[in-house]
Amino acid sequence: MTSTVEILYCILMNQGNDHPCVSYLVFLFFIADRSHPQVMKTQTTIANVAIDFYARRSHFIVLPLIVILVIMLLRFSVKSIDECPIQPMISTYMIVYGIIHLLLIVLTCIGMLNTYYIYPRLQYTNEALPRFILLCVLVCRLILLVFGFAWLIVGSVWIFEAEHKGVQWSKPAHTTTYCRSELYRLAFALVVVNYIIYGYLVLSFLWKYISRKLKNKQNSQSDLSMTLID
Repeated sequence: MTSTVEILYCILMNQGNDHPCVSYLVFLFFIADRSHPQVMKTQTTIANVAIDFYARRSHFIVLPLIVILVIMLLRFSVKSIDECPIQPMISTYMIVYGIIHLLLIVLTCIGMLNTYYIYPRLQYTNEALPRFILLCVLVCRLILLVFGFAWLIVGSVWIFEAEHKGVQWSKPAHTTTYCRSELYRLAFALVVVNYIIYGYLVLSFLWKYISRKLKNKQNSQSDLSMTLID
């Protein structure tokens, strides 16, 4: 998830106008008017940022580790699917959470394949194809990001509802309050960690955006002062 926000942040903050979100939306519909200067500028910015991201060699180390962790999470969640009668949907939350991250890994692999093999071979003959693949990957990642955040909220409701009902893991016979300790604690920890990550990303985005605006304002005032002096 964080990689998606990182790409989107770089895209939005590397624009030269006052409304960077407009540039991103323009790019999504660049097929309608590819000759428009702002569209061409936004295309180039997004392509460069995304290609730089997918060209990182750290993906070859990080991705296998994430795959292993996600598979372990899915395996544990499936095995524990009937071990939380107080709120059976907690296991479902964990399974869908794992699937979302598997899909993000697949999209990352497609982006890397596009960056390392397709784009270098076609950038001078058929550049539209790698750009289209890049667009599809970014749009799919954005959709998964939005769905993942919505799913996080839904999962939070289920987890904290079980907490409110007095969840316990020492008496399996009491099915109205029982949930397997490892399952519940792992789900609870994932929810908390995800909220911390989202909160950090939002605050980081706002801080950098405000800092950029203030810097631009100071530069404008400096230019105006120099003009008045002249």
